[in-house]
Amino acid sequence: MRLRPLLLAFLAALAAARPSPAQRSPTGHFELSPPYADEQRVHLMLSDTDDWRRGSSSFDVPASALQGFDLRRLSADGEPVRFRLVRDAGAIEFTGRVVDRHVVGRYAFAPDARFVDAMRTRGYERPDESEQFQLALYDIGTAFLDELRTERYTRPAVEDLVRMGTHGVTLDYVRELDALGYRVGTADALVTLRDHGVTPGYVRELRDAGYRSLDADELRTLRDHGVSASFARELSALGLPRLSTEDLRRARDHGVTVNFVDGMRRAGLGGLGIEDLIRLRDHGVTPAFAETARRNYDARTVSEIIRLRDSGVR
Repeated sequence: MRLRPLLLAFLAALAAARPSPAQRSPTGHFELSPPYADEQRVHLMLSDTDDWRRGSSSFDVPASALQGFDLRRLSADGEPVRFRLVRDAGAIEFTGRVVDRHVVGRYAFAPDARFVDAMRTRGYERPDESEQFQLALYDIGTAFLDELRTERYTRPAVEDLVRMGTHGVTLDYVRELDALGYRVGTADALVTLRDHGVTPGYVRELRDAGYRSLDADELRTLRDHGVSASFARELSALGLPRLSTEDLRRARDHGVTVNFVDGMRRAGLGGLGIEDLIRLRDHGVTPAFAETARRNYDARTVSEIIRLRDSGVR
């Protein structure tokens, strides 16, 4: 999002007035952006450095979660605003001013000592202030810790809890994976799945397409190679039998697209298996070439068409 000149000037003034902070400081600058359309979620960006391109964190939060904040106040340009985001680990206090339907200003973190006690009773070491701020920022609270214990995850170090938060491993993410039958055992495994884009929605879509009981490595591999549930369904609708996850991956890697399969079918090569389709694709055979080979050279088999293509026939 491009900030308007007035907003940029306001942020620059804040930065000039602030001494150089330590990295990941629990105090700094913030910007609140208004929701899109009729959504009730706002976007918060926090920066603990004078350079907003470094050391910043951003996330969406329901406007109702910000105590003392009212969306209607965004129309009052120049109005001072105070609100707070309260989490188990502590409260983040925001003090700023409305500028061009944004709110810009300073934030400060007030840690909650009760959360430290709750962590220690669960066997965790005491977080330092920066770690506790991160746990609050990403809503890693007691419910999250208890869910990990309930699902028999190896108890992560505090720094790993922070890493889970920064990588988008939320309480809902852990619970939804569990509901789908996935307890991957460690913080590293959860972060890896999340980083590779394996969402509960992705797992559900594959299940609906007939791919059940996949292990976590299979899910990650399919996601990495761009295999979607719609890709699997559309190939099946074109006459390919239910492909294995390995064949889906190979099809995607070799460029066997839905359009390619449909084009070959229209060229008179319907009912081909995945191996023949991969061979055709690897040799640069297009549906148009296949149709020409069949019509002008009476090539009837995949091998004959490939031989013509390899010999330079156009």
